[in-house]
Amino acid sequence: MALSTIPPPEPILYLDGEYVPEGRGRLPALDRAVRFGDGLFETFRCRRGHVPFLEDHWRRLAASAAFVGIPLPLDARGALAASRELSRLNRTDDAILRLTVTRGVGPRTLWPPEDAKPALIIECIPLLPSTIHPMKIHTSSLRQDANSPLPRHKTLNRMERILASREAREAGADEALFLNSRGEVAEGTTMSIFWTDGKTLFTPSLDTNILPGVTRGVLLRLARKAGIPTEEGRFPPGVLARAKEVFVTSAVRGVHPVERIDAQTYPVPKNGLASRLAPLYLAEAFPSGAGADACAEGACEIP
Repeated sequence: MALSTIPPPEPILYLDGEYVPEGRGRLPALDRAVRFGDGLFETFRCRRGHVPFLEDHWRRLAASAAFVGIPLPLDARGALAASRELSRLNRTDDAILRLTVTRGVGPRTLWPPEDAKPALIIECIPLLPSTIHPMKIHTSSLRQDANSPLPRHKTLNRMERILASREAREAGADEALFLNSRGEVAEGTTMSIFWTDGKTLFTPSLDTNILPGVTRGVLLRLARKAGIPTEEGRFPPGVLARAKEVFVTSAVRGVHPVERIDAQTYPVPKNGLASRLAPLYLAEAFPSGAGADACAEGACEIP
């Protein structure tokens, strides 16, 4: 998909079937997303018209929509078509697509109305090449509820993660790491965490009550296929002090190295597991070769 390098005067987004300038993309004041954070979202990449693992993202979104009782106004095929058109209209070859679905306008009561009409928004955020910098992580003082169903879904109410992210930035870190209410290693505010003892790849299991990350699942499958031993479990934070290498994953960044968690520093080996798994992930995410440049490898920034 050859695109002009000149961006449009104002970014274009998708809103309920129409493509409109961002300044005109507005929700009603009485939408339940505004009042209660009543909605869901999903984030994925779109590179030259290709959305990696769209089926996995959509399956997770559909499961969450069924759980909270919000009918999806669009199917996966429609989302792909809208994503491609947004990339064309915004004249970008590589972008983050943020899809948001709200329950719609309803009364002031918490009880969700049965006749509400869901709203659907897709934002297109261009990605620019930049240099990969290993990440610094701060362990949040907030704890993720090990018994609530909400951490397993990408709901619009992100206040806990906003506060954790602010705390991390104030501590000079790039990302926050949650422990759950049982004191087990859980996840970052936007990423899954992995570490290795030099042989085995470790990551928190889903029963620590974390989001079933799409990139997390792909990476575990690729590691096992490559003969790398993996272990999912419920780990105390002390295990990270003994780790030989740490990295995080997300749909936007792919595989990203970590150089520090709190006061603990980690090497970023050129021949480590992260550097071994990253090209396997890229080959799976961009099978046509669309991910062969630095931005597809995770070295991106949002303008």
